Amino acid sequence: MLAERIANTNSLLRTRVGIRQEQQNNQILQSMNKRAAQQLRLQQAVEGLSVVAISYYLAGLVSYVGKALKAAGLHIDTDLVTGISLPILGLIVWVGLRQLKKNLS
Repeated sequence: MLAERIANTNSLLRTRVGIRQEQQNNQILQSMNKRAAQQLRLQQAVEGLSVVAISYYLAGLVSYVGKALKAAGLHIDTDLVTGISLPILGLIVWVGLRQLKKNLS
């Protein structure tokens, strides 16, 4: 009789401990999921900023080339060429980074 009570008490205690561990594991998994979602959003923001930064750098190079051609005697509006090249360069960089990301995964 006493042995049965002790066995039942042990069983209840093990059950409580198991439930508590499951709750803690669930909290840890939820926390990890939240951090993974935050890291994904941060990565997407960094990728967007990379497109802008690389496009800006390339537009600067286009501007220098335009100025060099203008200095060589060609009649080029360097501001217009740079302005037209920006969306084209942005699209090329964006597609290139997406392709690179696709190839890496």
